[in-house]
Amino acid sequence: MIISFFLSLAFLFIVYLLIKMNTLEGRVKGLQYTLKRISKQLDDSEEDTIEAEVRALANDDRDIEAVKLSRETFGYTLVEAKAYVDQLKE
Repeated sequence: MIISFFLSLAFLFIVYLLIKMNTLEGRVKGLQYTLKRISKQLDDSEEDTIEAEVRALANDDRDIEAVKLSRETFGYTLVEAKAYVDQLKE
């Protein structure tokens, strides 16, 4: 009985760590994108191609694809990505 308790506890801990790791990976992607945008702005370059692509998808009423692209690129949650796409549509 004690062994099954510790195994259950270890399993829950591993699941928790995997969830945290996945969240951190998404945030790292977002930070990498932000750093690229900042460096491009310092170089006085044109609008970022990913943002332009998301904007184009949103303007063509392809919201699901725009949300998916922004989630993959920026590491947003579903709610954050939807808010981002809605902001671009305005």
